[in-house]
Amino acid sequence: MKLPLVDWTGWSPQAIDAFGPRWHALTQRDFVLRGAATAMTAPPRRSALTAKFALGGVEHYRAGDAQLAADEDTWVVLAPGELYSSRIAGGATVTTVAGFYALDTVGAARTVRRTRESVLLDEDGHVGALDEPLPIGRRRMRFGRDLRAAVQAVAVDADADAVGELHALALGAIIAACDEALHERERLPCMRASTRAEIHRRLARAHDRLMTEYAASLDLAELARTAAMAPHHFLRRFSDVFGMTPHRALVARRVERARRLLATTDLPVAEIATAVGFASAAGFSTRFRRETGVTPRAFRTSQFR
Repeated sequence: MKLPLVDWTGWSPQAIDAFGPRWHALTQRDFVLRGAATAMTAPPRRSALTAKFALGGVEHYRAGDAQLAADEDTWVVLAPGELYSSRIAGGATVTTVAGFYALDTVGAARTVRRTRESVLLDEDGHVGALDEPLPIGRRRMRFGRDLRAAVQAVAVDADADAVGELHALALGAIIAACDEALHERERLPCMRASTRAEIHRRLARAHDRLMTEYAASLDLAELARTAAMAPHHFLRRFSDVFGMTPHRALVARRVERARRLLATTDLPVAEIATAVGFASAAGFSTRFRRETGVTPRAFRTSQFR
C-alpha cells in the first residue's frame, strides 16, 4: 500500500496554520510528513504515535511537561493523543521527516512482535494485553544504521519504497523501545505495577532532558527536580533502571555528540569541547581518550582516511 506523503517545504506560516483540519484527518491513518526550512513554528496540535527526525540541524518540541529535540544523533517519539508544538530556529536549513501511525497499525505490529518473540509478561507474570497503552519510556532515541539511511533516503527522494521502508523501520524501533521500557520497569524494587510505571515515567523524563540539554550544566539536584524525586532516591533508581549513573549517561552523550562533530565538521577541537558541554579543551581531550581510546584529533584523522 502506498503511504500518503505531505511535503510542507516552502509553506508560509499561514499555510501551516491552515493545515490543522487536514492534519486531524491524516493522523487517523498512516502517513509520512517531510519538509525543509531555516525557521518554522508550528502551532500546538495533537499527534498520533509519531517518529520525528531532523537532518542538518535541530527541530525542538514541547510535549506536555517535556522539552525534546530531534537532531543528527537522535530522534523523538511522540505518544498518541499528545499535545505538542514544534519549531526550527537557526541559520542552517533543517530537513524534517516524520512517520505517523494509526492505532490499528501499531496494534498489528505489537501482535506480530509478541508472537514472533514469544509472549512478553507484565510485572505480575501475566500475559500483557495488546490493547493496553503503549509503555513509552524514553522518547529521545538513538539511530540504528538502517534507520538513519532510510531517513536520508526519504529526505532526498521520497519514492514509495523509501517511504514504506522508513515507516516500517521506525515503527519497529518504537515497539522494541516500548518492550525495553517494560523490562526497565522490572528492574525497580518490588512495588505495585502502577507505581513502577509512574517512577519509570519520571526517570525517563529526566533521561530525555539529559539527552537534550547535554551541553548545559546539569547537576544531580536539577535532574532530580525534573523527575520530582529526592536526589539520593533519584540517583539510586536511575542507576537501577538505566544501568549507569546520571553523570555517566551525561558523559556518554557528550562524547557521542563530539564524535559526530569531529567526523562531520571541521570545527576546532576547542569549539567542539565547548559545544558539547566541557569546560576546557584539555578536560575534553582527556575524557574523550578515556572513553574511546584515542584523542579527538586521532579520531578525526581516522574518519577521513
